[in-house]
Amino acid sequence: GTRGPAEILRGAQEQYGRLGYCISEGAWFADVHAIAVPLQVEINGGPLILNCGITVGRLGGRPFADVAGRALLQAAAGIERLECAA
Repeated sequence: GTRGPAEILRGAQEQYGRLGYCISEGAWFADVHAIAVPLQVEINGGPLILNCGITVGRLGGRPFADVAGRALLQAAAGIERLECAA
């Protein structure tokens, strides 16, 4: 069945706590997956979010976390280092 907003939020919080990022697989468009990492950088009173998306066909059968998870975490850490140095 369809998950409600509260269940989606709990799942995202669990994912973030375990992995350091959240993944959405086909939530908006069936063939598009997205991954997001909140940064420890505030913009207008809220966290800056770094995200990327990919069409399922470009994954070549690989799990999206394997394709983008570590790279996005590394990019987020680099941005945070730059922000701290500014």
